Amino acid sequence: MPESLKKLFLLIVFFLPTIAQPQTITVKGEVTYISGGSYFTNIGKDAGAAKGDTLYNLNKKPILVIESISRKSSFCKTVNSEIKINIGTKVMAYVLPAVASEPSKSFVRKDTVTVVADQARIWEGSFDQIKTDSSTANVRPILRTASRKANQVSGRVALQSLIMNDRLNGNNDYQQPGALINLHVYRIQDKYFDLNVNARFRKTYSKRAMTGDNYPMRIYEISLVYNNPAVPYSFAAGRVFSPVINGVGNFDGGVFEYRLADHWQIGAFGGTQPDYLNSKPDWSHSKGGMYVHYKNEMSPDWRWTATLAFAGQYVKGKIDREYFYVQNDAAIGSKLYAYMSSEIGVNRSDLSARKKAIELSNLYVLGRYKPFKPLTISISYDARVNVYLLQSYRAIPDSLFDDAYRQGFRGDVHWRATRQLAVTFSSSVRTRAGDPNSTYLNSGGLYYYNLFKTRVNINCNIFFATTSFTKANSLSFGLSRQFSDLYLSTTYRTYRYQYVSQGTHYRRQSITFDGSYAFTRKIFVTAGYENSSGKNEKSDRIFAELSYRF
Repeated sequence: MPESLKKLFLLIVFFLPTIAQPQTITVKGEVTYISGGSYFTNIGKDAGAAKGDTLYNLNKKPILVIESISRKSSFCKTVNSEIKINIGTKVMAYVLPAVASEPSKSFVRKDTVTVVADQARIWEGSFDQIKTDSSTANVRPILRTASRKANQVSGRVALQSLIMNDRLNGNNDYQQPGALINLHVYRIQDKYFDLNVNARFRKTYSKRAMTGDNYPMRIYEISLVYNNPAVPYSFAAGRVFSPVINGVGNFDGGVFEYRLADHWQIGAFGGTQPDYLNSKPDWSHSKGGMYVHYKNEMSPDWRWTATLAFAGQYVKGKIDREYFYVQNDAAIGSKLYAYMSSEIGVNRSDLSARKKAIELSNLYVLGRYKPFKPLTISISYDARVNVYLLQSYRAIPDSLFDDAYRQGFRGDVHWRATRQLAVTFSSSVRTRAGDPNSTYLNSGGLYYYNLFKTRVNINCNIFFATTSFTKANSLSFGLSRQFSDLYLSTTYRTYRYQYVSQGTHYRRQSITFDGSYAFTRKIFVTAGYENSSGKNEKSDRIFAELSYRF
């Protein structure tokens, strides 16, 4: 083939797909709040993002996937635990430019789905001969500018291995191979079914007899979800976990939800409770209930969601626990956010003489305020108590069970002083009935990014704790650097605590080395080494993981 024809052929192969497909645009935002393993960003539907989209850092590494989304914000889970994510971390998404479609002037026929360049989809409704007047003539159909393609997969699968070498005379060595799968399949066979899988396998091998009995497989979720915007109902079946009623936990069964109006849904759920120890199916423990859910995005800067649910747990048909669950979530722009969840026990069993007929069994309140962009202030109140299960806990003495959790306040401050410098501070005080001494926890952190423009990051963290019996403190110092496809970090930690009554001290120090390398955009390898030493402890730990990210 002549050289000129070869060049023409290569141009056609590489550039024709980009001509045939709509060009994506880049939407940029940042992480606005972090709670446990959940991340909130200011990228929402108005920017063209959709549930299941992947968010990348400025190095174009995938770090988050959108689990749920509103007009101005999104709730995400991490897909790359090796890359550190903080409040203020810059993220970006690749979405399609907005596409508009004029509505019919007389009526919209049922269930019309228009495919735009095989990627953007517009649902034009399912209304049968509904006339439009001047008030609705300019109303556009529901638009998803970056809708999911059929059979699109996100998540990751990984093979893991943990090796522990005990350097003391006890020689308590062990090995722990494992695997995990976190998988989401969207629009199976171009239908409205999604598949969610979240499971972990881990097996411990050791010479010690006590480690022979363990629970290698834990399945947290494996569910099939139907969610068609053209019909007023949706459902899920399998091992289900629903964020709408997350206070109920996971269960083996199903959830059915029906949309009453624009902002109101009602639902019912039922199934069996997985075993608390090993997550195996347990047919003797059943769970069920119903709920009302309200969601209103009143304006681009104001949203509110609320759920009221009644749930019951039963053992072989007998009442184990019945309660109301309340959850509220509200935000005003990116400055003010509030969350509240509570459980109210309803005791109507003959075995509930030791309990009140109605009692508050759980309360958690969180408020977050961002007066200006660099500063975030959070205050929370946690009033958890032990929940007595009438059938499951009958053998537990009251004197042991009534040793309640501590309750109290916590405050957090995050200040991004400059683009490179961030400071955090956290303080909490917790009390317990019958104990005159409170528990105090205080911590602080200093983070400096891109030191002298070398892409080296530095962090220093300090922690203090005072309880009725002990005093403790810890200090850590870390360095990290992101190369093009390689991430390296090292951390030194020292930990010290004291038994107040005995006057004895214990000290432990460790140094860790971690790294990850991206062979491709989807295949990653991660490795870590930790050396620990202290009183009655000398050990080495080695961790390795090979993961494939969809």
